[in-house]
Amino acid sequence: MGKKKQAGTSIYLAGLQFRIDRDHLARALGKIILVAEKKGDGVGTQVLFVAREGEEERIQVAATDLISTLLLTCTADVDQSGSLLLPAKQLREIVRRLPPGDVHIAASGPEGHHALLTIQQVGYKIFGKAPDEFPAVIRPELPAGVEVGRHDLARATDRTEFSVATDQDRPNLCGIWFRQLDGRLQLVSTDGHRLSRVLTDRVENGGLGAAGLLGSIVPPKALRALGDIFTDSTVWIGIDDSRAILIDNSATLIVQVIEGVFPNFEHTFGPPMYVVSIDRQPLMVAIERIALMANNKTPQVNLELTESRLRISALSMDKGEAWEDLAIYYDGPELLVGANSQFLLDALKACQDERFELGVTDELSGIHIRNPREPDCLWLVMPISPQSAEEAAETGRTHKQANVAASEAPAVDEGAL
Repeated sequence: MGKKKQAGTSIYLAGLQFRIDRDHLARALGKIILVAEKKGDGVGTQVLFVAREGEEERIQVAATDLISTLLLTCTADVDQSGSLLLPAKQLREIVRRLPPGDVHIAASGPEGHHALLTIQQVGYKIFGKAPDEFPAVIRPELPAGVEVGRHDLARATDRTEFSVATDQDRPNLCGIWFRQLDGRLQLVSTDGHRLSRVLTDRVENGGLGAAGLLGSIVPPKALRALGDIFTDSTVWIGIDDSRAILIDNSATLIVQVIEGVFPNFEHTFGPPMYVVSIDRQPLMVAIERIALMANNKTPQVNLELTESRLRISALSMDKGEAWEDLAIYYDGPELLVGANSQFLLDALKACQDERFELGVTDELSGIHIRNPREPDCLWLVMPISPQSAEEAAETGRTHKQANVAASEAPAVDEGAL
């Protein structure tokens, strides 16, 4: 994305004037706001407009939070080349309330840092910043890359993003791990207590290059908006040592990858010893219902497997106890496994198919959730020691002690790949 500017030089010229359809501008700002920072008044909250010499029919629109940068190309009538740096959120709110028609925006003020916006009988004078405060927007040299379906990539991101860690002390877990595998993209995320693995459909045109083949960790913020930023049916994605670059005909998204080594997760996906086929929706409803009686800070539920039933139960010394039975066919030994109810619900939602497979081995191994129609996709929830009424009565657990129990749950091994 950025180049360091030399002192005394300017890469952006003042004096920009252009006309653009209100609806086109509103759509562009709707995308910009997905990347721009929401609070403060730094450069991350601004939107940059640039029209270069000889480009009379288009304008470049850009925003950055210094990790992700979004570049858009919009059709416009450019009367004078130049640049403007304006507050993104304020401008979007203004444009949303304008009448239909062409919006005229012209640089104003002694240094050309402010903007005069007019349409019909409506006018605004908007205070901006010096465009040189914005990092240099340079069209990147593209690494090797592949084309992937836009909806396919957005869906894969949605099905892995929820298990990204938010603990900044473990930055290598604070993103989605991308790599190319057997002609497809594999996306993996984990916060140490759950893990998601999803593969896209087959991708086209070469490969991601060395970095993409080995794997790169991409922050999730900008990826959450893939379906809204891009409009083409396919998106080109390339990854090098420092950036992931996604492109279609009107948008370029540049995301700095996270330094570090992603955990060695492969051994956690060994096949479970016992597998039960269950309807997803009844189980989700039962977990939501029973979790009402779980501790607020550690919403643990127990899953008890017997020959003909799955019992979901929860116990809290402050609230009481609840249970619900679902009929199943199970031919293994009786098993009792504890788990975070919200983690289970997140995984079941990502699974999406109405019939899924729940796999277990013992009370110390992870709970496997798999859609049989997508055998390469898998969600793992690490267990919590099952809680019985006798244990709760004996220990008189407080919320704080429940959190300790959750922290002692087995976690995904963070050994290097």
